[in-house]
Amino acid sequence: MNTIVVNSQSLRWSRPLADRIGLSSKKISALHAISILPLLIERIRGARTIVIGPGRLQYIITIIAKILFFDVLWIGEGAHSKPKHKAVAPLSRFPRHIIAPNQASEAHFLHSGITSARVTVIYPPTEHTNKRARPSSEQLIIGCDGSIPIKEGLGSLLQSMALVRDIASSVKLIIGGSIRDIDRINWIARQLKLTNSIKLAPSQTDTWVSEANVYALPQCHDATPPLSLLSAMSLGQAIIATDQLSHREFIEQNKNGIVVEPNNPEMFSQAIINLARNPEWVAELGAENARFAEAHLTQEIFDKKLAFILQ
Repeated sequence: MNTIVVNSQSLRWSRPLADRIGLSSKKISALHAISILPLLIERIRGARTIVIGPGRLQYIITIIAKILFFDVLWIGEGAHSKPKHKAVAPLSRFPRHIIAPNQASEAHFLHSGITSARVTVIYPPTEHTNKRARPSSEQLIIGCDGSIPIKEGLGSLLQSMALVRDIASSVKLIIGGSIRDIDRINWIARQLKLTNSIKLAPSQTDTWVSEANVYALPQCHDATPPLSLLSAMSLGQAIIATDQLSHREFIEQNKNGIVVEPNNPEMFSQAIINLARNPEWVAELGAENARFAEAHLTQEIFDKKLAFILQ
């Protein structure tokens, strides 16, 4: 194999990219890579390119790889805030190219002085593209990723559901994925009398997303959204999201979703009610997300972009 992938840390967006690239490449753990011998053996066997995921050892492995004359690529998942130029820019010049899993990560490197020609955004492809088995439009089912902490938006969404209950009682909420605090969520649901309106679907995958027809993104701070957002877009779901810089990459007001103020249960509940009363609008917003997925999230798009970078 001509390409080696060094495993990244379990970051939500970069790990799927590393896994996809690794399907047709040799995978080596970061701890093995810093021992030098495994990389030397692969170099002798003819490996020419190494893709290094983000993590504490990324810089060290990069230096080792350059010494062994590898063509170095990074998967870079940067912070949303502007990084310190002195800390990032010098070592970021070692890789020939940086693969960013979203535009927020791309901006991290551009702010560090890396030219746009050396950074390419490749979204992790989703398995849901072209599999849009939609739930019945007679009931609005909201899906929310349980990795969002209660204090960082999920609690506000639960308050929104309590406001919705008396006006649109048929609306249901599914909280799925890696749910952080099931006991706390159940307690809040009992206090708000939402027990019959909420379903918990703990899962290590995004299969739970397909049960909904609207995706809620209630984060109250600017942070990378859960990866399940891409699954929801691929399934053609409408989105209700808080107004965060990291969300604007994916959601445009009244085009593919509704954008509301953070920590504003009243606005979020009104958005839910508006969609519940207008299923045609739900379909229109979802169709726009499906078009985005076809243009950016398919395996074919991923393969083409990656092949161009690796050539």
